[in-house]
Amino acid sequence: MPFRRRNIKDIQIRRDNIFKRKGIRFLEAEALKVDTINQTVITSEGDVSYDHLVIASGPKVNFDIAPGVKDHSYYIGTPLHAKRLAQNLTTFYKTPVQQSSPPHKTQAV
Repeated sequence: MPFRRRNIKDIQIRRDNIFKRKGIRFLEAEALKVDTINQTVITSEGDVSYDHLVIASGPKVNFDIAPGVKDHSYYIGTPLHAKRLAQNLTTFYKTPVQQSSPPHKTQAV
């Protein structure tokens, strides 16, 4: 997407079809408590028993890791962010480069 080679629809995959084929139940809910003894998660959508539990909370990007990262970098972990980068790259490519003066040469006397 950032380089205009693909659209959002080209990179999105329907998870529900994949999960259904694999026998995986996908639930997006707030986990209130994990009962490891009874292998149950109490959620805002009800109790869920499990054989294997995967907790995927998503990425947390640290833009403050070094000076300038926040102002000069782009996160592309979602289609919306990738599209934003694509728009900024398009603007960048359309902006003419300003020529700077060549460095002043000095002659030894």
